[in-house]
Amino acid sequence: MLPGSNHQWVQGLRESAIKRFAENGFPSRRDEEWKYTDLTGMSEQTFQPVVTPGTGSDGQPTEKSQIDHDNAIIIAFENGRWLFTEAGLDLPPPGVTITSLGKMLSDFPDRIKQHLALFTNPADHSLVSLNTAFSHEGAFVHIEKGVVLDRPIRLQYRSTSQDQPHLSLPRNLIVLEEGAEAVVVETYASENPFAAYWNNIHTEVALGQNARLEHIQVQDESLAAYHTTFTNVQQARDSRYVSHVYALGGLLARSDLDVSLEDSGAECELNGLTLTSGNQHIDHHTRIDHIEPDCSSRELYKGILADSSRGVFNGKIYVHPDAQRTAAFQSNPNLLLSRKAEIDTKPQLEIFADDVKCSHGATIGQLDQEALFFLRSRGIDELNARNILISAFAQEIVKKVSHSELQEELSELVSHSLLKLTGSHEVN
Repeated sequence: MLPGSNHQWVQGLRESAIKRFAENGFPSRRDEEWKYTDLTGMSEQTFQPVVTPGTGSDGQPTEKSQIDHDNAIIIAFENGRWLFTEAGLDLPPPGVTITSLGKMLSDFPDRIKQHLALFTNPADHSLVSLNTAFSHEGAFVHIEKGVVLDRPIRLQYRSTSQDQPHLSLPRNLIVLEEGAEAVVVETYASENPFAAYWNNIHTEVALGQNARLEHIQVQDESLAAYHTTFTNVQQARDSRYVSHVYALGGLLARSDLDVSLEDSGAECELNGLTLTSGNQHIDHHTRIDHIEPDCSSRELYKGILADSSRGVFNGKIYVHPDAQRTAAFQSNPNLLLSRKAEIDTKPQLEIFADDVKCSHGATIGQLDQEALFFLRSRGIDELNARNILISAFAQEIVKKVSHSELQEELSELVSHSLLKLTGSHEVN
């Protein structure tokens, strides 16, 4: 039933993936990379795969792929299924292909063979193997050489309530050829704030020489949902990748982002923001591989944690022996709003070259009492003073988004999430 089953290489890819998953099983806390995140509760549940096409609220198939009011190209999914008929898609600009990955697997597998499933360490990520074995849908975005897309592409994934918890396995493939430029936004949300389900996503990005991609990922799932996402990026010479990751929802969420700087002049910038409350658990793992000389990376992940929530950050920068003149900087500041909130942070640098400029660090603390006193001395009450400082801490990440309309939208989303978070936490 899965797309591409009539093509030998696709079928072989799936068979080897399920074999790896059968051998490795679900990650456990015995694995170093999962030391602080326990999937026992999730792995013991029964999730029903979604096998019917997406439908709208009236029960009819919905066409959602369109040019939106903000001039974005919208691609909508429901429970991992593409809400789209061929006639419903407004034609994208010349040189831009946006279609279903399932359709590509079934009808044009050779067009994606050179880019699909090139992740180099599948044994370390059995959930990637699970996605590879059973993924049936997702987005394929291909931008040809020299094409500069002047409006963002939005991949909107929405989960709806089902009779029992369901499992979605979206897979996205984003390819930019030499000199191409684009902004891609992935959004994961639920129509029911208490729906139980599991989204296990894999997004692969391939950037050609001198390509530019700004990639925004927003996780705003149900507070009863599980969310695991793995993003792998391969960069050619002089390419630039900018990532913005927002983790706002989910009962348990794990985000892995691996970037490989494979030729000189490549650069990446990774930004992330985590907002947690209640009993949420959100885990971020990043890895940047500096493989060739004269590459640079910057990383700033922030966390704001309230109530009994827990965060995890593990950021590894790996400088290979040939990666001379590497510049790599990483920072993970965290703000705890409750005595019961917890963050486990582990910034890492592994350097095997001798001509580098690298730094990394992490901080965990509460609001600056001097800054709080300064605001209160200007006539601002304590609650508003605290909220001003918390908002300023979070909005630094939002301001790094270059697209003005998206920045404004994300600022409102973060402000709304902060309002819920600061209204619920236990004040020290």
